[in-house]
Amino acid sequence: MAKTSDKIVEIPTTWTTGWTDIFNTGTWRSAVPVHQHRPAPCHKACPVNGEIPTWIQQLKNGEHREAWLSLTANNPFPAVIGRVCHHPCELECNRNEYDEKVSVKALERYLGDLALEKDWKLHIMNLSRKEKIAIVGAGPAGLSAAYQLRRRGFAVTVYEAQQKPGGLLYYGIPSYRLPQNILNGEIERLLQTGIELKTGALLTNPADFKKLKETYAAVFIATGAQHKPGLKDLDDKPEYLDGLKFLEQINTGIPAIPGPKVVVVGGGNTAVDAARSALRLGSREVIILYRREREQMPSSAEEILEAEEEGVKLELLAAPLALQRDGKKNTLLCQRTQLGEPDESGRQRPVVVEDETFAIELDTLIGATGTQADLTPLKGLLDLEGQADAGNGFFAGGDLISAERYVSCAISAGHLGAIEIYRYLGFEEDNREEENDPVAFKEINTFYFPSKPTLKKYKEPVETRTEDFREVEAGILLDQVVAESERCFSCGNCLYCDNCFYFCPDMAVQRDESLEEGYRVLDQYCKGCGLCAAECPRGAIVLKEELK
Repeated sequence: MAKTSDKIVEIPTTWTTGWTDIFNTGTWRSAVPVHQHRPAPCHKACPVNGEIPTWIQQLKNGEHREAWLSLTANNPFPAVIGRVCHHPCELECNRNEYDEKVSVKALERYLGDLALEKDWKLHIMNLSRKEKIAIVGAGPAGLSAAYQLRRRGFAVTVYEAQQKPGGLLYYGIPSYRLPQNILNGEIERLLQTGIELKTGALLTNPADFKKLKETYAAVFIATGAQHKPGLKDLDDKPEYLDGLKFLEQINTGIPAIPGPKVVVVGGGNTAVDAARSALRLGSREVIILYRREREQMPSSAEEILEAEEEGVKLELLAAPLALQRDGKKNTLLCQRTQLGEPDESGRQRPVVVEDETFAIELDTLIGATGTQADLTPLKGLLDLEGQADAGNGFFAGGDLISAERYVSCAISAGHLGAIEIYRYLGFEEDNREEENDPVAFKEINTFYFPSKPTLKKYKEPVETRTEDFREVEAGILLDQVVAESERCFSCGNCLYCDNCFYFCPDMAVQRDESLEEGYRVLDQYCKGCGLCAAECPRGAIVLKEELK
């Protein structure tokens, strides 16, 4: 028997025969369970900070428009990114350690295409701010910044030197990867939010930018990067084509026709796109010359594999020395290389192998060895790293200041630039960074997830791919969308399955809809056994040590 105040309470001989409200088992506890929203590894890896588990769950529930709105909060181009993203989210997917990744890219493309088909509109604030913002450059970074600033109620004008918006998306990606009607549809929807676009507006010197600043409260500069030739004195040679210009000519309808045998120098997306485009324009033999191994090529492994399927050959550990002409015969003299110590990018540096050279006969040489930004027009406005001077109202982003040549990274740069401008103008903005660690695979209770392979996407047969520039990969169907979205672990996101409630032996977990997490842990009864965390399918409960 025990006395509680003036009341005598009968205590059973063993705790299992009594109600938990008799025993304050919480006094035994050394750790306490905490319900919390935790980032999934895919979210952490996503350059645009996408809430991937959130919109995939909405997609699974049939809430297609809601899923698209969740997706476009960070990325206004899901149909584009669903085609051209290098998808680091999939590489980090916890499902990789169980069976196969979730095909996030395919699900995003489905939502993007559905939105274009249904003509869904972006949700934008009214013009509630008096400040006007200028964006210079209508590529993915500039358009992303414009979109995020419009979402915050600003009037935005975008200045673009070319006649068409899109930057590299329009001029540098072939239609077999990104059809122009898809790109145009997403850009047009963006402009319908009230963003003003001025094309053919070339700003060539610091005075042009300073004059712009007289009208606008802030200027975001995203003029991109230009081709950096790997061989000198080639631009005026008829047998040489610049990779970016070659792709631009194709996309604008006036392609330069390469000869029967083509060598492309480089290992990024531009090099692979140029090689695959040459095949589509009639070249019989196409070789990519790259100074490192295949694994170090910046282009995505999927793009490289498709190129090889179509007939492109890789000549690895080789660098060009000189383009020579003997009568009607063109020869590229090459130097054999080997991998040495890592460089600043973390990749092993190519080192010349002395006295090991070879020659390749060719009709056309295409250079695609990287890009670099021209900061000359910005002298005095930005420092050499391209960062905005403190307090001067000029900001920069995208390929202008970054070496990450990915579309998703440019979109992220535009988003971050918009946030910096928002703060510069005196407004509050939540930090985009998550404080909690991402959910590890070992924290997923796979008992609740049957093993299923990832979806198989349809691609045009290799035999007919190079006949024209039709899109190689097809979109997925609704039944595939449902099946694939059901494979998502929804890491770190509580879906209110009530496992923590049902499995608690002390009835210490209570449902509480007034709390954001949906559950309350009763400290006086919880003994920190960890069953709730163990039975949580998604790692949304963690045990935290309790200091007495």
